[in-house]
Amino acid sequence: MREQVGGSSCFRSWEHLGNNPPTEGQTKAFPRGNRTAGIMASLEQRPRGDGGITARVIWRQDGQRTAEKFAVGRNPLLAAKRFKTLVEEAGNRWPEGWVPTGTKRPSEDRMREVFRVASATGPHHGEVETLAFDLYSASFFQSSADTRLLMLMMGLEILLTLQPRSHDARQHVAELMQATKEANLPSDEARSLLGSLSWLEKESISQAGRRLVSRLEPRTYMELTPVKFFNKCYSLRSALAHGHVPRPDLVDVGVIAASLELMMAHLLSGHLLDAVPD
Repeated sequence: MREQVGGSSCFRSWEHLGNNPPTEGQTKAFPRGNRTAGIMASLEQRPRGDGGITARVIWRQDGQRTAEKFAVGRNPLLAAKRFKTLVEEAGNRWPEGWVPTGTKRPSEDRMREVFRVASATGPHHGEVETLAFDLYSASFFQSSADTRLLMLMMGLEILLTLQPRSHDARQHVAELMQATKEANLPSDEARSLLGSLSWLEKESISQAGRRLVSRLEPRTYMELTPVKFFNKCYSLRSALAHGHVPRPDLVDVGVIAASLELMMAHLLSGHLLDAVPD
């Protein structure tokens, strides 16, 4: 299990520098979306408004751009330098046993309480939830941030139950379907259109998704409400699945996938989410 700390998840976000040049002492940031950066780990540092320093280590693991941010503690820059050494010693990979910034392990007492309540209340899942959990679990074994996010979104979409639209909306769809049947169209094209129109009798996947995640309020993900965070994930999923150019930035995908992982864990927890408070 993994618990969120301070609105962040296991991969920490990094404020995009935009067109502002790095200040003295900073290293130049990788161009946004660059998937061919050098293979050696690099260190970035940036001054904070409170006078402190935020540091980030960036490296490429299995061809993917990966990063870890250091912004808390007595000396974030020193911690980042030590972590950079560990990454390089591990062959540009996550150091074995490293717990990513922003995560903590649940206490033993809380773990016991979760298992006690789960045992007392019995199973509350069926085939749909089991398949969603399988996809959620499989996402942990994906080295690609893109694949991880897509698998998590697949798991979320499996949990959706599309509800019928309003009577007036369904009546309008029926009229469109009748007009399509009466149109002078090739049979294959008519069948394709009718199949697409039949889907409009129910709410869209994005509408159903917003309705599903709204039950997670007042929790937040990347400091966004569940609905706004779902919208962000759904847009990113569409960009990845449909070949949007330019491709989404890998670090951004990894950051969002980490918080999506937490959202999926909350959805799959079912009644335990409220029975055992955070």
